[in-house]
Amino acid sequence: MFWIINLPAWYKALSVVMAILVFVSTLTTKQHVIVDVVAGMLLAEFGYMISGIITGEENEQSNVGIPEAR
Repeated sequence: MFWIINLPAWYKALSVVMAILVFVSTLTTKQHVIVDVVAGMLLAEFGYMISGIITGEENEQSNVGIPEAR
């Protein structure tokens, strides 16, 4: 998701660190299990995909990692 949006690198890194800390804290306090974390990540990606369809904005996830022709 972050690779599509034009955000500063420090913001992307901070967001990833915060997400990992939330995952770890919910697992270590025994509020959830690893399946919950994976399901949450999949649900977030699905929601992102559906929001792109509803708003008419194209999500270019299929082009991630493919270098553009110059």
